[in-house]
Amino acid sequence: MGFLGELGKAALQGAIEGLEESQKKQAMRERQEFMREFMAHEREIQAAGEQGDLDAIQILTSNYYRQGEYQQAAYWGRKGASFDDAICLYLMGEIAYAQEDYQSAANFFERNVNVNGDNLSATALGNMYMQAENYSQAAYYFDFALRHNKSNAEAAFGLGVCKMETEDPYLEDIEELMQIAARSDNHSTRDAAQQILQQIRDEKTKRANQNNCFVTTAVCGSFGKPDDCYELTTFRKFRDGWLTAQPDGKSLIAEYYEIAPRIVANINRLANAAQIYKKIGQEYLVPCLNFIRSGDNLSCKNKYVEMVRELKKIYC
Repeated sequence: MGFLGELGKAALQGAIEGLEESQKKQAMRERQEFMREFMAHEREIQAAGEQGDLDAIQILTSNYYRQGEYQQAAYWGRKGASFDDAICLYLMGEIAYAQEDYQSAANFFERNVNVNGDNLSATALGNMYMQAENYSQAAYYFDFALRHNKSNAEAAFGLGVCKMETEDPYLEDIEELMQIAARSDNHSTRDAAQQILQQIRDEKTKRANQNNCFVTTAVCGSFGKPDDCYELTTFRKFRDGWLTAQPDGKSLIAEYYEIAPRIVANINRLANAAQIYKKIGQEYLVPCLNFIRSGDNLSCKNKYVEMVRELKKIYC
């Protein structure tokens, strides 16, 4: 079970249920408005649909679906699906899902993704795989949906939950996705995302309070040095003592904790990570250590700030 896994699944389920409830309420609000105009022209729209007019078929499928008349909606939806129409394929998937024919729903959604690149169908597929706890497939479709619509809040939420299920989740990636999800029009998705964002902030604070010197720890670790080695102990003493007492000390430390984990994570993904850490050690950490030894704390601070800003520019 990955970090935040149970919370993520519970929140996702709540978001899905909230979305379904929201869709039902929206459909009820719209029903009267659509019905007045639709019923006045229903026969002529049907006649156009029988002649193969795609606009008429879309209207018929959508309106019957909104009314919950799934048999009628499916009749017209199949006609639209024969043209590989994105709207009709999506609605056919929704109709099949509402009737608990999940295999047919998945087939319609997948066809729409493959033929039309439809991000709504991709999101629906992601939710289906998520509920089946197939997180790799769910992540694939959520990612697809986001690449086609970067503001797709439901897809962002789902992808964030999938990332929570990884063995070593990268909090910054999840946080970025949940920030998109927190802008959702659906209150359940929005509330769940905000809850997870708060938990991420709490986790980052906890990690920050565990004496982590991320870059220095990574450099020392690449040389096989333990967490209580001379270098790490010296830098932590410098940070918690002299640097914290400076007017800009706490803000510099906060900036470091914000960016350093991403720097380390991105370096670790590279094949030459060991060589990079060796270079960082030689160019920055050894001079910083020498400055501390000689009592030149200001030069150490300036060198360390230079290191963080330069690494941020290269690796973020």
